[in-house]
Amino acid sequence: MVLDALDADLDEREHALYEVRRILRPRKTDPTKLGHTARSVRIRCRGSRSAMEGMLRRLADEGVRRGLIEAETGEDGILRIYQYRRGPVFPTVERFFVVAPALAHEKEHERFDQWWADARRGGRRAVAA
Repeated sequence: MVLDALDADLDEREHALYEVRRILRPRKTDPTKLGHTARSVRIRCRGSRSAMEGMLRRLADEGVRRGLIEAETGEDGILRIYQYRRGPVFPTVERFFVVAPALAHEKEHERFDQWWADARRGGRRAVAA
């Protein structure tokens, strides 16, 4: 009953399709361990929960079909579509899209795009070659 009420509440809230990029950098004292993580969060569109989830599913279907992305529903039941997955060596990057309530704010350091380009030349693992 409580979960049904939560689900109903979420259905009434505005949702957003978020693009999340992360750069996972090595620890300065030990390059094999995770150090600082830089994040970029962008809102790609807003709408109802069902509209945003439908859009994400369509993007996932098209991207998987074309071999550009991987779609994964986590243990939390949330669908994420990945363009880049983090690799085992730092620095590494990940980029994914997800739908959630439209409560998060866009956030990105002014130098993030340069850091992203530098890190992509380093240790990313692309979904498609």
